[in-house]
Amino acid sequence: MSDLGRNLPEGQQSAGKVIPALRDLLSIFDIVTSNRYMTLANQDEINIYVIYMTYRVQQDLYQVCQESGLLCGLSWDNFVLLMRGHRPARAAAMVVVRETLKEFYRCGHYDFDVTDVKFLRDTDAEGGGSEILHCSSLFTSEEGRGLIENFLFHAEASQYRHLLDQGKSLTWQEYLDELERKGPTWNQVYAAFQGALARLDFKPAWKSERLEGLVNQADRPEVQPNG
Repeated sequence: MSDLGRNLPEGQQSAGKVIPALRDLLSIFDIVTSNRYMTLANQDEINIYVIYMTYRVQQDLYQVCQESGLLCGLSWDNFVLLMRGHRPARAAAMVVVRETLKEFYRCGHYDFDVTDVKFLRDTDAEGGGSEILHCSSLFTSEEGRGLIENFLFHAEASQYRHLLDQGKSLTWQEYLDELERKGPTWNQVYAAFQGALARLDFKPAWKSERLEGLVNQADRPEVQPNG
């Protein structure tokens, strides 16, 4: 189910919001300097979460278009075909995923009391898809794994700070050791990770007036240094 010893996702040090309390600053320092976190050892399991997130961002676009009267009865299967054949739409979906995750890390929360996670929504059935989580691919395997691992890492860091706030005295390494035992602490953070993933709402990013500029910026080729 999991693997201890993975390095922090690239760029992690700058993600999330800065917490002024000294204890939280020390906990963040402990996390970053350890350069370790718990991840899922099963690649197929990670792929399922990548597919789910890919499906969700496209379902949210489909529903936004339905609400705006833009689809004229277009089925979900045909909508997926359009996504597969339209590179700008796929590029926009990738930006929407990243912007939504950034917003979640800035002001979202993980619910450590959740026990029953419902991934599919009642509105999903309206898509009329021929298979579960039918959608267009967006990310490479490496990109998708990075997004999901980063999301799980944020859940772990949030739970660690939550435990400290409750008066628990433990280092980040001691926390990882506790996760490795696959007991209640791991079950709690894993459910919180799943619950937060299921709650992600991509509609605000799809409706954002900033989206076109963000897509253009993401699509801009890198300038190679002279020499």
